[in-house]
Amino acid sequence: MNDELNKKDKYILASNKLIILANLINSLITLLLIVISFFGIIRPIYYNAYQYKKDEEISLNKEKILEIGRDSHLIYYNNKTNAISNVDGLYKIFVYQNIKYCYENYSEIYKEDLDNVGYLTKKDFFKDVKENDYINNDLAYFMTTYIIDKNDKDNNKILEVIDNDYKKYFIDTFMDISNSGSKFFTFDGDYNTLPRLNVETCRYLFQYNVMKSNYSTLRNVDNEFSNYFTKLYKTAGEYLLSYKEYNESFYTYERLYNTKSNNLLGLIFLSYMISISISELLIPLFNKRSRTVGEYIFRLSRLNQDKSFNKITIIKNYLLAFIKYFYLLFFIIFIEGSLNLLTFKFLILGNLTISFLHIISLFIILSSISLILKLSSKTQRSLGERIFKFKYYQETIS
Repeated sequence: MNDELNKKDKYILASNKLIILANLINSLITLLLIVISFFGIIRPIYYNAYQYKKDEEISLNKEKILEIGRDSHLIYYNNKTNAISNVDGLYKIFVYQNIKYCYENYSEIYKEDLDNVGYLTKKDFFKDVKENDYINNDLAYFMTTYIIDKNDKDNNKILEVIDNDYKKYFIDTFMDISNSGSKFFTFDGDYNTLPRLNVETCRYLFQYNVMKSNYSTLRNVDNEFSNYFTKLYKTAGEYLLSYKEYNESFYTYERLYNTKSNNLLGLIFLSYMISISISELLIPLFNKRSRTVGEYIFRLSRLNQDKSFNKITIIKNYLLAFIKYFYLLFFIIFIEGSLNLLTFKFLILGNLTISFLHIISLFIILSSISLILKLSSKTQRSLGERIFKFKYYQETIS
């Protein structure tokens, strides 16, 4: 084989067009092999032998988490979009409730200020906004009704309040009405009613969140109020996480889901290794001119610069292909429907977290740099050609 390959007059430098087409064919073959190996063999075996039973357990714990979350009023779940409410969405509800509460329960105080910025034009907007009371205010309901009889994992009561006066605790301690809460709220001393926004805060929040006015004073007030709400919500969330039933379901779900994600990512990577080994290692090893399928179609060979060849070249090509086609894993993850796998923490170095997406992105960047060098440099040599000192040649028809 070496004698044949060393007939230097049979080889001319290959054009970039043929090289790109050959690599495109190789990538498509590798992708096809990954799909067949993962979806046709590895994934079915994994699910039938192990994951189906675990998925049932994951589903049961997820339903338990959502059930408790809905009952607690701290979590909303959209069945159509399969999405859980986030803090920003809950904050908007909190803002709208408080604005409506101020205007419609204390109209003699707020009417003139809010009418001047358009409240009357937004009456339809507020018709579906819930009343702001101890039942409809999610944080108030959670702290004064839901969590008061719940125990932690050690069967101790989560919230111990003097004289069981949870409304007083909610306003004085939880809302911190005399300190951080006083910047936004006015409290009349009646613990049967909730504090109301002060006039200035109510007007600014209305202009920013409802009328969509946008200037620095409004943004600053909204940002400060959002931070205040987020702090309250996180505190309530910590109480919920302390609740024995929620705690058990949450951490069981998290453990099982992370194990599933890790396993899937490992199996996808295994499929990639098998496929790239077939297309870039085994096929070249067992054909006459040590070519991949794409190279065979276009009669290309990766040779040393003196047009010589040895088996080490196949290993070099394999290492380059591993990086070059790594982006194909993104398509498999997308088809699998587990895009969360991209956030898998590959490595943690202090405050720096390297995810699987970062690894794919790095390899894409390296491949892009290599292609740019190939197309733009005078020598027209890619990064791999420079490092491993080889060139693409096309075999002429003799």
